[in-house]
Amino acid sequence: MLESSSNRILRSCPKKILNGPCGGMRSDLRCEVSDLRCFFSENYPTKLLLDEGFRKRCGIKPRKPFSKLLSISENRIAWIAEIPPVIDILKRLDALKKLPATALSIPDNPLGRLHIDPLAFAARLKEEMNLEIVVHLACRDLNRLALKSRILGLGLIGVEHILALTGDYAGARGVFDLDSMRLIYLVRLLSDYGVDELGERIGYKPRIHVGAGMNPHIPSRIELSRIRRKLEAGAEFFISQLIFSEERLKEILSELRRSNIRVPIFAGFLLNDPEKVSRFARSISLPIEKIPRTVEKLVEKYLEILRKLRSIYPLTGAYVSTLGKVDYLKIWSEYFEGSL
Repeated sequence: MLESSSNRILRSCPKKILNGPCGGMRSDLRCEVSDLRCFFSENYPTKLLLDEGFRKRCGIKPRKPFSKLLSISENRIAWIAEIPPVIDILKRLDALKKLPATALSIPDNPLGRLHIDPLAFAARLKEEMNLEIVVHLACRDLNRLALKSRILGLGLIGVEHILALTGDYAGARGVFDLDSMRLIYLVRLLSDYGVDELGERIGYKPRIHVGAGMNPHIPSRIELSRIRRKLEAGAEFFISQLIFSEERLKEILSELRRSNIRVPIFAGFLLNDPEKVSRFARSISLPIEKIPRTVEKLVEKYLEILRKLRSIYPLTGAYVSTLGKVDYLKIWSEYFEGSL
């Protein structure tokens, strides 16, 4: 893309991202920041865009999974438990150790709210537990130098997966030096080639997979473009935004299957008191249908959604958020084990 076109994109987006739209586009195509129609609703790129700072440009090829989470997704249902990095969670480590989750996931200041640094939290969990970890890494708070440092640190402590995100808009001034697609590409440069975007050697190759977010609530033509560009950048798995029916993902998964794209995808489910689930979904502008009145019925609904999605796309797993309530993860795991 011509430099003038890139500058026009940067001027048009409040987050100054090149590879839009970001996950903050709402279902009505409005921007989460300005509440105006997103610039990328009609002007999204068709290929991955890298800025002039990426002097090193290498071909990114699919690689064989080296983590359990991605390896088993081909043959059985994998599920990820979201664990917010807060002190109260550390008081429930005994309960977490009993969970039959395939991996734990640590958000990065979710919704732009203060939490413990995810690298430090991941290091603590690695000391205490024998489960793989997915650490979210948002471009909102860190420039590319700090992002590289975080990636190397995560690799050093043995974290197996990074979820690359642009990041929720917050009240504090965001950095947004990169967007999620350039971050994915940067992770693969570091992990595959042992060099950064400047071509400088970093000393070792962090053995770490990188994944991406998926927004099923925007038109599928836009989301499919985002998915293909993230795959071009090197994404190796996807985690969807929260869903409350299979309809939001069916069209996307069907097209991926027709295109012979095989990549693990984890459908996002929110499990908590049903009334709180409804309030939370509306607070972040997620479309939500009528939900069951009990937690147990809500779990059954989610498992039925998961079965339907897997019948379309067998590499579908589950990503379960409980807003930090470990007891709800126990309920999920009991019903999940009983449904297999």
